[in-house]
Amino acid sequence: MRGEQKDNQKFDDNTVAREIMEWIVSIIVAVALVLVIHNYIGQLVRVDGASMQPTLYTDQRVLVTKIPYWNDENIERGDIVITKFPGSRENFVKRIIALPGDRIRVTDGVLYINDIVIDEPYIKETMYSDYTETTVPEGYYFVMGDNRNNSKDSRSSAVGALPREMIQGRAYAILWPFVDFKVIEHKEYTELN
Repeated sequence: MRGEQKDNQKFDDNTVAREIMEWIVSIIVAVALVLVIHNYIGQLVRVDGASMQPTLYTDQRVLVTKIPYWNDENIERGDIVITKFPGSRENFVKRIIALPGDRIRVTDGVLYINDIVIDEPYIKETMYSDYTETTVPEGYYFVMGDNRNNSKDSRSSAVGALPREMIQGRAYAILWPFVDFKVIEHKEYTELN
């Protein structure tokens, strides 16, 4: 009888140890999957601020996909992206306006890329201030908010053109609130083709 109790106790100890080990392995795998998805596939980002109005509004949740940007050639003018700014850990939502090597300027509220006027039906209102012509350096991208008169973006000397590694991914869809759900349209600058 006593020997049976010892055998049962060994069985119970082994079962508990095995179950704890299975839980630990499951948690490690789950954390690894979350990190891989977040860093390489996509994430959900909350819009904070008015800089992308009327395209995006504060408190909307946007699904950001990183897969298209595994190849830098897929970054296009007009893409709405999630990016970092120099010296900041925050995410910012902006629109890619100019690519490496592009010349960009704003004159009398009109955007010019490589001396071609760009049609921007998505902006909130005409820009109040001009921006002196500059050439986007290789490996860098020029971003702006759609609410041009209320946007901290590449026009600011504190931000400037952004290096590729600061661009986190492309905004794909508004997921929340549900009444705002839609796939996000990215403007194609056909004037430059």
